[in-house]
Amino acid sequence: MRELRQWDVDPTGGAPTAADLSRHRTPIRKVSLKRVRENRLRSKLLEQRRGGPVRCEAQLPGCRGTVTDGHEIKTAGRGGSRIDLANIADLCRPCHHHITVNPSWSDRHGWTVPSTATPGDLCRARAIRSEHCCATTCPIDHREDA
Repeated sequence: MRELRQWDVDPTGGAPTAADLSRHRTPIRKVSLKRVRENRLRSKLLEQRRGGPVRCEAQLPGCRGTVTDGHEIKTAGRGGSRIDLANIADLCRPCHHHITVNPSWSDRHGWTVPSTATPGDLCRARAIRSEHCCATTCPIDHREDA
């Protein structure tokens, strides 16, 4: 007698039981292997950049102060990189939540950029947020923008 599959009917006339079906299913991964590797790399990069306790960059009302999240200024869905440190802001959970649920406010205040954003736009967004550029690490010549 051959093995039952999910689409088979029991030869005795009944449908296969849940136990019959569960033996033959391959569980679906909750996270892809690519994302797992990317998450590990991102964690290591952020850990190296922070080097210890860091204050939240946003300092919005309700801020807890201690960084727990890395916020993508240009999200992966808009073509941004999850591992480019220039694209990640260090935030506490309440500030990250506020920025995420208020997209128009976030756009105006430099916490998010559109999908058409260039590396210069990321740097300008950082300048809007903090009123200073990313100094010596910035690849953009801002004298052209003035």
